[in-house]
Amino acid sequence: MNKPINFALASFLFVLAIWTMFSPGQSIWVLLYALAGGMAVMAAYRRYILPYILMVVTLCLLWIGWLSPEVAAWLEAGGLSQVFLPQGHAARGLVMLAVILTQATYYLYCWRYSVPAKKPD
Repeated sequence: MNKPINFALASFLFVLAIWTMFSPGQSIWVLLYALAGGMAVMAAYRRYILPYILMVVTLCLLWIGWLSPEVAAWLEAGGLSQVFLPQGHAARGLVMLAVILTQATYYLYCWRYSVPAKKPD
């Protein structure tokens, strides 16, 4: 991804983090959005820091595990059609986690293939 796309993604994630700050009990989402936004800013400057990216991936996977009972419940009740309903917070959360995991996977790919080759001695 290029700089404008990364900055747009970072702006979107930071706006979500600020917006979520005003909701009670949503601190994990604020942290996740802020970390993912920071990851996008670093990617705009081609700084792929493996431990940071892995931390975001781990946090996303743990949060998916935490949401799994709610996710199972909304899958039985109608699936992604609930994304637009007020009580569909598990559906929206799963979609956002999928977006952040996709972003992190792309940055892992960039980290893996943008490392400069060693020059032979």
